[in-house]
Amino acid sequence: MATERTAFLTIENLTAGEAIAQHTVVYLKSDGKVYNVDSAAIPPTGTAREAAAASGDRIDVALHAASRKVKAGGTCTIGSLLEVTTGGLAIDVTTDNNNWVLGMCLETVATGQFTSYIPIMTADTDDVSAVDAD
Repeated sequence: MATERTAFLTIENLTAGEAIAQHTVVYLKSDGKVYNVDSAAIPPTGTAREAAAASGDRIDVALHAASRKVKAGGTCTIGSLLEVTTGGLAIDVTTDNNNWVLGMCLETVATGQFTSYIPIMTADTDDVSAVDAD
């Protein structure tokens, strides 16, 4: 995943999972691809800076928040929501609970590795939904 940082935004070059129009809102799914947001229940990842004619096209996406790095305390899966566990480490949200959601994972890693994420920060996983519904 190529990352470009400017003073005001982070741009990731991602693979489209379907045709996407330029300047539309997209979300990152667990298959590592971005899709059109078609429901208010799906947390958006960013805005497509260019169009994708079909699945498999690479496009630049302006993330809705600057990405950050965090160390994994367990499996962290691309497109999943992250919460904090013992020692300040990140893990995939495992159940519907009232724990703070740290953000959305941008790459899959194992325990002890570092992953990028987009901050979301909500106190209740009921406030956001996982994006693997399709």
